[in-house]
Amino acid sequence: MAYLLKTIYRSSRLGTLYYSRYRSTNPQRIVYSEEVSQAKLDGKPIVALESTIITHGMPYPKNLQTALQVEQIIREKGATPATVAILKGQLTVGLTKEQLEYLAQSKNAVKASRRDLAPVAAAGLDGATTVAGTIIAAELADIPIFVTGGIGGVHREGEKTLDVSADLNELGRSKTLVVCSGVKSILDIGRTLEYLETQGVCVCSYGDSNDFPAFYTPRSGYRASNRVADARQAAQLLFSAHTLQLQSGIVIAVPIPKEYAMDEKVIEEAIQLALEEAKKKGIQGKEITPFILAAVAKATGGSSLEANMALIKNNAKVGAEIAVEFKKLNNVNNPNVKFLKNKKDKLKSTAVKSGNDVLVIGGANVDRTYSVTEDHVKLDGSTHPCTTLQCAGGVGRNIAEILWRLQRGKTRLLTAIGDDADGCYLLDNIPGLIIEDSIVEGGRTPSYAAVLDANGECQLGLGDMALYDHITIDLYSLSQRIKEKQ
Repeated sequence: MAYLLKTIYRSSRLGTLYYSRYRSTNPQRIVYSEEVSQAKLDGKPIVALESTIITHGMPYPKNLQTALQVEQIIREKGATPATVAILKGQLTVGLTKEQLEYLAQSKNAVKASRRDLAPVAAAGLDGATTVAGTIIAAELADIPIFVTGGIGGVHREGEKTLDVSADLNELGRSKTLVVCSGVKSILDIGRTLEYLETQGVCVCSYGDSNDFPAFYTPRSGYRASNRVADARQAAQLLFSAHTLQLQSGIVIAVPIPKEYAMDEKVIEEAIQLALEEAKKKGIQGKEITPFILAAVAKATGGSSLEANMALIKNNAKVGAEIAVEFKKLNNVNNPNVKFLKNKKDKLKSTAVKSGNDVLVIGGANVDRTYSVTEDHVKLDGSTHPCTTLQCAGGVGRNIAEILWRLQRGKTRLLTAIGDDADGCYLLDNIPGLIIEDSIVEGGRTPSYAAVLDANGECQLGLGDMALYDHITIDLYSLSQRIKEKQ
């Protein structure tokens, strides 16, 4: 008993020390919305969305309406939307309705590609991420699927001007699957496809045809090198790419719905007029695409804008379906998930029943101690011989263990652990102690590591406690429902 109480005190002291230091010294590279943060903790599928389409692609209030509708479509399909932007210098993944409205009305948001991210962040400005900028954020946030309207590419006469979108290079060095309606038809589609091939990007048409779409129209006159028939096949393609550890992206080109497709001649005439006007006014670089899109919308009486809105909504539906299928594939092929499925079946027979007097809510983690056997510990990258000890820890878990032993098993623990190897370890430590609702799919089980010198003094502590954020008032509400069933 004395040993267990000492363990509780030590875990509490070290955990509190770590958490306060973490909060005060760890810079926030990315700020997540509450919705996205919860989805990551729950292991739910997430779909990234760009924000340039809001600030530079559509006028207000059409841009806001479309953004909200796109997000809702993704939710209805079982995934979580994560619109990416830079707000006052902070890279943000997942925007609230208020933030979307702020961005939709902004006149000063910088169109932010790779080259712009650091300057915009350093200056504390607002930035709308392009395809390239969003891919970078999605990679940092570990979100493998991204939906947009159309990707950038080689501009017309790009062989003379060398005006090539940074989107293409980013696709060549990311692991992201991008769902789009092909390349914007204002660009040189043929040269863009050649460039993507050189970058090692897998380009697939979506549906029953290999025709590569041209944004406003379902056919560009070019054919994709690959084709996927549905979301399941697209997810399998992404899964295979990740299994092979390919460091290049995938483009899934979805044709615009037939009822919104525009006449090829009409749209081409409008594009040519817009290009001539841009040339006369000397508009170039990252300003040319928004200018041409606006000019084409004006020339077509707004029908191109309606087509743009329709295709991005359709892409959102497809992207969400792919994300859901990809999550299923990950679960099926994850040995820890298979183990935990069997574990959950066993847990159902040991879950809280009548006669279990105590339900503990609190943290559980795996503690590892590395005791260096040399006289001095040097934090210079050198390797030190040591002995290693691993045990189950966490203040809540330790208290639950004491009560479990005193009450001969009439105690259960409601906590937050991942469906990983450490989670399996904690479940096996005292079978039946941890309630099955504690398992967070896709989560990483909290852990703490202490480096001790030859005298047993702690020289360095490392804690991975992010999943503790899952222990909220909602977990308390769950505990009340569990107690009612006793």
